[in-house]
Amino acid sequence: RNLIKTAVRSFRGELGREKAKYLFVMERPPSKALLGCSLIIARQGTPASPHIYFERRGKLLQFGSAKHGPTEIGGLILKGRFRRHKEKLGKQLSWIRFLYMARHPGRFENKILAEFLPPFQNGKNLFWECVGKRFTGLAYGAADRLSVYTKQFVFDLFPRRIAIQCLPKRVRGLLGKVGPGAEGARRMLLAIGFRKTSRIEPFDGGPYYEASRKNLTLIRKMKKASFQGGGTLRKGKRIFVLVERRGKVRGCI
Repeated sequence: RNLIKTAVRSFRGELGREKAKYLFVMERPPSKALLGCSLIIARQGTPASPHIYFERRGKLLQFGSAKHGPTEIGGLILKGRFRRHKEKLGKQLSWIRFLYMARHPGRFENKILAEFLPPFQNGKNLFWECVGKRFTGLAYGAADRLSVYTKQFVFDLFPRRIAIQCLPKRVRGLLGKVGPGAEGARRMLLAIGFRKTSRIEPFDGGPYYEASRKNLTLIRKMKKASFQGGGTLRKGKRIFVLVERRGKVRGCI
């Protein structure tokens, strides 16, 4: 409920980058059943809630944080039976975020971050079991929920450096890896300009991918137009359209 309220105010332009979140949902006409969603966090990293990470520096993982972090895309969820739909619904859910950023560049940071979940084994994250749980005493889910409200426990309890060789071999092998469920999204972002960074998520060890907003192909190729009514497209040509009016946003192919 809070996220929806925040999103409504964000689309209206009532919130600055440090608080704005933009939630997109996919409807199935004419029933308007919800099929999926995606999200933009205008700034992931503020003085009140810094962006945290581990960075690989040679043989070490170095803990770091940023109080003025990048824009983050996330929350891409699509019901399972629609993931291989001929209309490429997952791609539509992802792309609408970049068209909106192109439409309102002043609302977002130049650096765009994407975080991917790593492989889990038997429902557990081995990196958290090896590192985070030992220093905090918390289960992965509990720590993840707590971090939404405060990250102080991370600053108080997490190690500042970790020797990679001290980690079990199976944990080392998963650092910065993308889980099988996120591989399609990873390839999609690589195709438009994202690249893997040396940073990983400090809870699960999943990779961070990053891009410069102005260099993303979807943003560079976007064209603005005013609808005059009528008209047809050349046979075989399809375009993705974002329409905005009075703070309401719609997208379709």
